[in-house]
Amino acid sequence: MCSQFTVPTLQASLITLRPLVRADAPALVRAAADGELWSLPFTVVPSASTVEDYVDKALSGQAMGRVLPFVITLTRDQNVPVWNIA
Repeated sequence: MCSQFTVPTLQASLITLRPLVRADAPALVRAAADGELWSLPFTVVPSASTVEDYVDKALSGQAMGRVLPFVITLTRDQNVPVWNIA
């Protein structure tokens, strides 16, 4: 099932939720690097060696109308934040 529609961008004063694009891959790795989140058994987070496949799979699912992959960025500069939850 493939559907054509506009994927929304939701913007607030601090964060923006926008569609994932291929260029986000390096920022996703940087954001997950604090704590090596990709090594945790209870979450799916791409590492530097898997991020291209991760993004390809997400964008392929979007093209097929099955998923809507998003990324959260800081509104002020559109950078993918590194959250330090220590």
